[in-house]
Amino acid sequence: KEKNIIYLHFTMDDNLSLSEKIKERYRAMYSGVFFKRYILGKWVAAEGLIYENWTVEEFDKNNIGGKDSWKWCHAKGLDYGYTNDPTAFICAAFEPKEMLCYIYDEHYERKMLNSDIANMLISKGYAKDKIIADCAEPKSNDDLVALGIRRITPSVKGKDSIVNGIVGLQEYKIVVHPDCVNTIAELSSYCWAKNKSEDGINKPIDKNNHLMDALRYASQMAKDFKPISPEEELRRNKLKARTSSMVN
Repeated sequence: KEKNIIYLHFTMDDNLSLSEKIKERYRAMYSGVFFKRYILGKWVAAEGLIYENWTVEEFDKNNIGGKDSWKWCHAKGLDYGYTNDPTAFICAAFEPKEMLCYIYDEHYERKMLNSDIANMLISKGYAKDKIIADCAEPKSNDDLVALGIRRITPSVKGKDSIVNGIVGLQEYKIVVHPDCVNTIAELSSYCWAKNKSEDGINKPIDKNNHLMDALRYASQMAKDFKPISPEEELRRNKLKARTSSMVN
């Protein structure tokens, strides 16, 4: 039976308002299925590995960014587990302008009590750092605050937050330090489910994803990050000192 259907296919190049510079930027932002969707305009399902935008490389963990280290947002994410699932903690440095993400530390262990998690974070020197942790575990978050990890911050979740977080990370070039063996293992096996969920949304398979969830939580810090140059920080400190002296 003949159907009265008109099929119109548009690509990014059909948008005459976009300059070549902007189009090149967008092409660099996406990979895999999202490149096919947003750049090529194809109607394709998400399948296969979720992250293809990553490499394993040696780098100096203590000097990420070099003299431009102030441009980088150091973010930490924590996903709770216990018997079947491991507790997963990850450290990543994001450079939002150049869309770079360097993963430089991790912890991956089962049967960790909250006191064990706190001791691990203290021993690694992260006790005073802001850490984005799974908001579905408010008691664990409160326990860690009581145990001295005072900047634990619940993650933000909502409709399609998993897919939206994945899309955001797919915009980055991800570099993983060889020491982060569990992160490498999860990146190598984290896949899309073959069938869509009941709401018609492509979702990842719920396995091999503990550090991947922690990375999504950490990436929430990069969204609000506003780098301050050393010169601007010096200016602000001088202004603060001047204001304080006037008050006193």
